[in-house]
Amino acid sequence: MLRQSKLSGFHIPSAPDWLIVTLFADDTTVYLSEYDHFSDLSAILDTWCVASGARFNVSKTEIIPIGTTRYRSAVITSR
Repeated sequence: MLRQSKLSGFHIPSAPDWLIVTLFADDTTVYLSEYDHFSDLSAILDTWCVASGARFNVSKTEIIPIGTTRYRSAVITSR
């Protein structure tokens, strides 16, 4: 669902593809670009939870902005 979405992900200059998601055990890390919207990700996760019967624990969600100081401050302020 994430790879077919309109989310851009995170660009690593030396990598050929954009990074969107990594999975390890029961942890999922989603990478969003400055043009992606958390609301789009939330809609995808809601759909996945309904289909799988799983629950997404929002209280364990962490947002770690990467970029300029100005961008990081804007993300933290809008969270």
